[in-house]
Amino acid sequence: MSERQPTGRPTGEEEIRAGIAQLEGYLLLERERTTAHQEAEAFAQHLPWLTTVQHEEVVHLYTQHRLAVSQRIWQATAHRARQLRAEYQARYDALRHRLMRRCVALYLAAAALGVLCVALLAFFAAPGCWPARL
Repeated sequence: MSERQPTGRPTGEEEIRAGIAQLEGYLLLERERTTAHQEAEAFAQHLPWLTTVQHEEVVHLYTQHRLAVSQRIWQATAHRARQLRAEYQARYDALRHRLMRRCVALYLAAAALGVLCVALLAFFAAPGCWPARL
């Protein structure tokens, strides 16, 4: 992840990412509008008794309804994505802390074993520590 500049302004990389995300959102919305309008037209074609004004109103209402449904779905999906991100982040943090504790415990055990080995070597290297030879 890139760092922010000391002024608190986003870096060039952050601005590019934000611009791409905004462009993606715009393209998704335009595709959804086009699809909704096409479906509305197809629906209205099945109602041949409608006048031109009624046909246009049905297309408009259908399109607006479809876009509202899509917006609710997108909002629910984004909300769930935020929930999952928080859950996964909490799980990741817990696993990282557990791994860190185990690494520290292993390091301390290795250090204690090293100290013990040095102490034993020092003890057995001291004169008179070995039993007299027969």
